[in-house]
Amino acid sequence: MENEIIEAVREHAEKIEAKAAADRLEIKALKTERDEQRERLAGIEQEVAEMKGRGLHGGGNFNAAPNPVRSFVESDGLKAFLGGQNSTGRIELKNSSVKMLCKAVVNTGRGGVGDQGYTVQNDRDSNNLWGFAVRPLTLMEALRAIPVTTGSYEFTQLDPSYSNAADYQATEGAEKAEGGFPTVDAVATIATIAHWIPVSNQVLADAPSLEAQIDNLLRIGVFMRAENQVLNGVGGTGKIKGIIPQATVFAATADDAQDRIGEAVTALAAAGWAGQPAIIMNPTDWGKITRTRSTTEGTYLLGSPVAPAPPVLWNTPVIQSASVPAGTAIVADLSQMALLDREQVTVQASREARFTSNQTILLGEGRLGLAVFSPGAVLKVDLTPTT
Repeated sequence: MENEIIEAVREHAEKIEAKAAADRLEIKALKTERDEQRERLAGIEQEVAEMKGRGLHGGGNFNAAPNPVRSFVESDGLKAFLGGQNSTGRIELKNSSVKMLCKAVVNTGRGGVGDQGYTVQNDRDSNNLWGFAVRPLTLMEALRAIPVTTGSYEFTQLDPSYSNAADYQATEGAEKAEGGFPTVDAVATIATIAHWIPVSNQVLADAPSLEAQIDNLLRIGVFMRAENQVLNGVGGTGKIKGIIPQATVFAATADDAQDRIGEAVTALAAAGWAGQPAIIMNPTDWGKITRTRSTTEGTYLLGSPVAPAPPVLWNTPVIQSASVPAGTAIVADLSQMALLDREQVTVQASREARFTSNQTILLGEGRLGLAVFSPGAVLKVDLTPTT
């Protein structure tokens, strides 16, 4: 009997403790909700103060006429809630009308007549720099590079007047054919390609990702200009003489662009230039070739829109570069040319020149050149039919 009484007392105590724990949780939730309401009220009071300062009602006198916001702030119901009353209840909003209550605070320019506009700060992407087209630099990747240590690169070329004099020895003891060895010394100039941007030290400190974005912009800019000059540079003091100015003009006779290129590929192979044949052309011209259709059935001759043809013509890889003038193609043996790498493209930062103005100079720079060892291995093809 005594054990039963003890067990009953224990069960009753456990129930009381469980009820007390539940009450504590409910009280904590009510306090949390009350604190949140207080924070909201503080925000409303701050907005009311700002509206007073701006004079948005009654010609600058916020208290000139009764208004629903003030009615809410001074209501007995709100005071009772802040004093500890349960969160459920009713607060009557006086000094308002149906028309006034229909007005709202909205994003500036997105509400109706009478609504209050509020400018919300835009989200901002501060980690990326958009709007800069980065062209593939496939030609720069295809050319082999030769490290150099000075501002020029000299090499020896076989003069175009050279002729193979090898022949039979007609009879024993007869004089054999004598050949010549005409050569010419050629010099390729190492050029400096660079650009710089001044940036305030403050913006670099406030936007840490900006320096990396400018670094990328400067590097790519140097590479793009370098590829353009490797193709089109006219040469001269401190300048690159490019592939196209050194190319041999090829007189094609076919009508279609792909056939004119095919003639040049055949001529290059026939001349013995078969080390690393390649076709360099503008993406626009390559696009026209891939869209060529049969004149009878209208079907695509090279691949299709679903499965485009790979960048190959006449078993020769096609290198696309926007720096090649549209309407022109270069058929060349890339083993007969090389990039001259004096200093790789780098970006440097300096504060010395503008130390007193709190500015940093970000400089992107590269030193390189081009050597075309055998101009006869580079053919320039006009893709426009002559007739």
